[in-house]
Amino acid sequence: MSQLSTRIIPAYTDNYIFTVEDAENSNLVLVIDPGEASTLIKDLESRKNVKLKILITHHHWDHVDGLSELTQNFSCEVWGPEVSRNKVPEIQHGLKGGERLQIAGLHFDVLKLPGHTLDHLAYFEAEKGWLFSGDVLFRYGCGRLFEGDFSTAYQSLQQIKSLPDSTLVYCTHEYSQKNLEFSMAWAKKQQNQNLLKKLVEAHQEITALREKNQPTIPFLLGKDKMLNPFLLAQTPEEFKELRSARNNF
Repeated sequence: MSQLSTRIIPAYTDNYIFTVEDAENSNLVLVIDPGEASTLIKDLESRKNVKLKILITHHHWDHVDGLSELTQNFSCEVWGPEVSRNKVPEIQHGLKGGERLQIAGLHFDVLKLPGHTLDHLAYFEAEKGWLFSGDVLFRYGCGRLFEGDFSTAYQSLQQIKSLPDSTLVYCTHEYSQKNLEFSMAWAKKQQNQNLLKKLVEAHQEITALREKNQPTIPFLLGKDKMLNPFLLAQTPEEFKELRSARNNF
């Protein structure tokens, strides 16, 4: 791909589907986590001979339910977690993490990031500085643990934290406002006035975006490293305390 652009497609209540497209080759579309198909099909129906390259981060329904309809309507090639191919039969190319994929002119490092689910992958394109993080990292938050343990999830966040500050993170839920509300409450409880002040400023910025119905995604990883309590956690025990508090917030 040469003249690349990313697009954010809202789905369900708070999901996002991402596409990467090339102005010079409009018939080739990269899709990440198509939780539903109707919006994407309507958008592409005027094009001829569209080919979809699809990346799946994990097996949850709101990330994969569009696959069946998409594969029926388009020529599709689908990559996703090897361990979940029995749950998601549309996955043609199973991934374990550690691979380097060349898709549509892009080069993705496949990151194995268990915690939210045990099969969770993320896709990092170093040249563009894009991370498609699924449900592992959200703006000012992180994913709930459905299958992994706290230590495993903490280590997955450390992997993301090691990426360059300039990384743009594309996460698949619009949780920024709620995450900030928790983060502010947490900073206040910890009497961290400096962090609280910065979070209040961030909340004003996020609220302004959402009032205009604009997404708060993508976000700059470097800024989140400074403000996200889950990335600021220094130990698995501290992360466990945070995540447990967030579950009950």
